[in-house]
Amino acid sequence: MAMNEHRRVLMLGPGPQVRGGITAVIRAYIQNGIGLYQLEWLSTYSDRSSLRKITAAGRAFVLGLVRIPRNDIIHIHAAWSMSFWRKTVFFVMARCFRKKTVVHLHAPAFDGFRRNPLKLCSRWVFTRADAVIALSETWAREIRTIAPRANVHVVPNPCEAPAELATPLADRQPIVLFSGQLESRKGFRDVIRAMPAVLARVPEATLVMAGHGEVEEAEALARFLGIEQHVQCLGWITGEKKAAVLSRARVFCLPSYGEGLPMSMLEAMSYGIPVVVTAVGSIPDVITNGDNGVVVEPGDVAGISEAILLTLLQTHQAQRMADAAVQIVRQNFSPDHVGASVSRLYDSLGASVRVRSPRSCGEQTFSTRHDAECSAKGKPEGETSLMLAGTRDKKEQTV
Repeated sequence: MAMNEHRRVLMLGPGPQVRGGITAVIRAYIQNGIGLYQLEWLSTYSDRSSLRKITAAGRAFVLGLVRIPRNDIIHIHAAWSMSFWRKTVFFVMARCFRKKTVVHLHAPAFDGFRRNPLKLCSRWVFTRADAVIALSETWAREIRTIAPRANVHVVPNPCEAPAELATPLADRQPIVLFSGQLESRKGFRDVIRAMPAVLARVPEATLVMAGHGEVEEAEALARFLGIEQHVQCLGWITGEKKAAVLSRARVFCLPSYGEGLPMSMLEAMSYGIPVVVTAVGSIPDVITNGDNGVVVEPGDVAGISEAILLTLLQTHQAQRMADAAVQIVRQNFSPDHVGASVSRLYDSLGASVRVRSPRSCGEQTFSTRHDAECSAKGKPEGETSLMLAGTRDKKEQTV
């Protein structure tokens, strides 16, 4: 296939500036590529003000009418509730243009999908989509209970492990890391409530909370428990700062009540951090208690304390679990491995091949060698998209 014959894929989901796991998944696909497919990212959501949310949705609808027709496969990333309803509009649009459709489900729970009217809508979407991506076998079974005739494929989230592991656990400070949005579903209050018992045994321990959301409530709870000197709320972090925090943490704790396949957990595993998690969503498909992590019950504060202490005090066992976790990420969740699975899925859809020439810089499309020249032109957040043709060496971006 010539380099100008890439089949085109439009990925719809939260924009690059949105804080969350779905954005991290789409970014991994865009940065690493999927076979010989040219990828374009259309932002459908902003997590900022209400006005930006409305503006982003409106722009996405207008741009969808332009960009869906010129692509061969429409890859829709959706969660649940309003996210699913929003994406259904684009799914209908794609079907009207007779495009191949892939619905990629990141929902943290399936209860909402079993209640009307979302139950009827999701059954219709799952059944008529050319393919549905589930994050694990557990989630695939859930989808099939809703839509028995759905063409479901299991594809985990991609996560790239560092080339070299950081400092061994025994040489790290006793830092307990919580990474994710501070909301009830993530169990952030439970990990704070677990810290007094941890501090009674390990007085120098520190809880680092990396995420946006109910930060003020987290700080207030720490003050109420008298442990504010041992709790640091960093807000949302990315890039080198995030890597530095992951390199220093000794245990990762995410006591969620509902999850899909949390990227923060996979990232912690990739950095050789033993994880303390709950058996919700797709987590049991990845974590085996005592083997590559510690599993606790949601809401079990005492159990969370004990699990954290186990990883802090039993260094040999914690290192063994951390080493096993790194191997699992490298073997099953590497971008190359996951990208190959998605590429085979795309191949199976038999989308037609279009021959197109690259658009000019004047149209605000540019390759990596032109980004300094064109990026100054910019676009509003709702219009942000990124394009990648084939491999890491052949990229195009639209921003």
